[in-house]
Amino acid sequence: MTWQGYEMRSVILSGGLLVGTILAVLGSLTHAAEPQIKTVFTGMDRNSNGTVSQEEFLAAAAPADQKLARRNFSVIDFDRNGALTFEEYLALPGLVPIEQRGAVPDPVAELAAEAVKKWKSILTAADKDQDSKLTAKEWPQADLSAKLAQLGDLKFEAWDADQNGTVDLEEAEKLIAVAFGTNSPDETSLRTTNGRVLFLSWIRGADKNNDQLVSRTEFVASYWLTPPERLKQFTSLDEDKDGNLSYPEMLESPALNVDVMSMFLFLDKDLDGLLSETEMSGNASTGATPQHTAQSLAACDDDHDGKLSLREYTLAPAGMGYVTLRLFDRKDSDNDGFLGWPEFYTEPSPVMIGVAAELFRRFDQNRDRKLGLDEFQFTVLPSKVPSDVVFRMKDRDRDGKLALTEIFTPSQPAAEDPGALERYQLRLKRATTKFQQDDANQNGSLDVAEFSRAREMATKDSSETPGQYSTRLFIADSDGSNMKQLTDLPDFQSQGSPNWSRDGKYITFDGWRPQNGQNVSGSKIVVVQSDGLNPQVLGDGAMPTFSPGGQRVSYSNPKAGGIWITSAHEPEFEPIAFNRHGWGSDWSADGRLVYASHAQGRANLAVYSLVEGHTVHLLVPEKSPYQQIFWNMAWSPDSKRIVFKAMTMEGKQEIGIIDARGEKFGFIRRYEGNILATFAWSPIETRILFVAQDPDSKRNQLWFVDPDSKDPPRLLPGQDDLRNHSDVAYSPDGKRIVFSCGPRTSPE
Repeated sequence: MTWQGYEMRSVILSGGLLVGTILAVLGSLTHAAEPQIKTVFTGMDRNSNGTVSQEEFLAAAAPADQKLARRNFSVIDFDRNGALTFEEYLALPGLVPIEQRGAVPDPVAELAAEAVKKWKSILTAADKDQDSKLTAKEWPQADLSAKLAQLGDLKFEAWDADQNGTVDLEEAEKLIAVAFGTNSPDETSLRTTNGRVLFLSWIRGADKNNDQLVSRTEFVASYWLTPPERLKQFTSLDEDKDGNLSYPEMLESPALNVDVMSMFLFLDKDLDGLLSETEMSGNASTGATPQHTAQSLAACDDDHDGKLSLREYTLAPAGMGYVTLRLFDRKDSDNDGFLGWPEFYTEPSPVMIGVAAELFRRFDQNRDRKLGLDEFQFTVLPSKVPSDVVFRMKDRDRDGKLALTEIFTPSQPAAEDPGALERYQLRLKRATTKFQQDDANQNGSLDVAEFSRAREMATKDSSETPGQYSTRLFIADSDGSNMKQLTDLPDFQSQGSPNWSRDGKYITFDGWRPQNGQNVSGSKIVVVQSDGLNPQVLGDGAMPTFSPGGQRVSYSNPKAGGIWITSAHEPEFEPIAFNRHGWGSDWSADGRLVYASHAQGRANLAVYSLVEGHTVHLLVPEKSPYQQIFWNMAWSPDSKRIVFKAMTMEGKQEIGIIDARGEKFGFIRRYEGNILATFAWSPIETRILFVAQDPDSKRNQLWFVDPDSKDPPRLLPGQDDLRNHSDVAYSPDGKRIVFSCGPRTSPE
């Protein structure tokens, strides 16, 4: 998750230094001292006026680097005056260590500064006794609410930090800093002037007891590496060895601090100094859907050029804004079809209230003080929202009736994208059939009554009760059709990571109880007959896989760490610790066990042969392209290859397919994108199933790829496209699949 790796040669202004001087000054990406950089800058300043014009800047670049140099100039020319000061030049990543980098404009810090300025003005006007502080009697609530938005609605007691009955400028500045995330409550600076931002949204999510510290337990439960690596990372950061990470300690972790400038330059693939919707989607860590991305761009595109500049990107929730405030889990709790301020701002006040208020204002394009789905994507229960409200939201031309194009809104993809066109045509056919069924008078449109009846019927079509389960296992035909529930275990409302025994008689999976506050760390290993009968709970563990003979199960242990082996049918069997540092595993048909490992700061795949008793690492340890390899990898049926999900050193997710003897015998990096860690290799077809979000339905769906071709992934045709899928496995004969997915959701 560290972004420091983005400071690479293609990002650095390799063409912005004097030709012949770059290697002498920087070496191979070695940071130079500031005096040396000053010498280079002075050499570019041919007219000796103390600044470098674009012409001078480009003249110093090699012909092959002109586009890169032009892009870099446009980004660091922060005041847009056509000339770089030395301070602006220093802001470019890679020239000097980040601590010495020049100032990078920060819209969040500017918002905080503007709020302080307004506060001072209000203080001056309200301070009747001229003592530079305000009492409750002097408190200008109306003026604050009018000039500081939701920040001004905070009561006097929230501002009076020391509870002495007065609020002075120092207290106001402290509250405003917390409200915009520039400082923590203990006054640690969280946003540096050189463009680095602490990963506040992750920290607040990890800090379950809200004590402004991340304990060892909280860190290990939340951090993205495997459990052994989490503990190692925590120990290295906990300088005072008190078992907690403070904000100052977390500031020392590159993985917990995001370099905004480096990320922006890395995503700018066309080198135009701006980010398009497509380029913004290159950072999967935001969790943004395509609709979130489009709405973030519209809300933060201040100059209305259809793209985001560095300043605009820094604030956008689908840009860099997620680092301080994640907004993509908001719900319409009162079921009115809109998102009000209390539903939008869910942090413990006043944390991030200033940033939230600014973003709410930007998304609220019609200024009605609530957000519709056309302004900001959020979760609704359509069955609960009044039909007339949904009807009005869909009736774009306000003619009192709905055409098919208002019900089915996707645009037809270009013919050059056959995969997208195939998905579009499938959905259009389904939508057209449904529309014709709902159009009772066959006049080519739906009125409110027809639309309401259609919604009622859609609700009745689902026999599931919302909240009945989180994820559940189903068995279906190999194309995803004819699905039925595997087994009845209502207590385990989350079920995942299924694995089929090679004789086809049993399925093992993990399950836990989210209704009791459990997450995967509390999961249990379950074995059940493939007909769903006689489920047995074996004990603690996750991501189980059967041995070739079906008598043993290997699994990962979130509590104890590492990979363990136990009996597949004897709950009283004492589990054996196989490898204390591995994570995720899968057993091959010929008796080898593959698992994820980590060494020298890089991730690897290890294959252990039970027959020969030795381990082979498939990637060259010091050259592995990955910082993490995930769980639920899968062997090919012939035990010759392994498919897996990994995160590159640059923070990108991809599918890898590697020869089980090692990368020199074959290594394919098959697909790049935001995918889930689950794979199923068909024993009868040349296809691998995996799960990724369908850009059209916005749901996680089952896809398949041919491991021996470069054809793009395709959706599994028979699956229910109103569900979010998560894990999948093939039956030994390849005719059925078992998969984990959530309840049906409304097509609306």
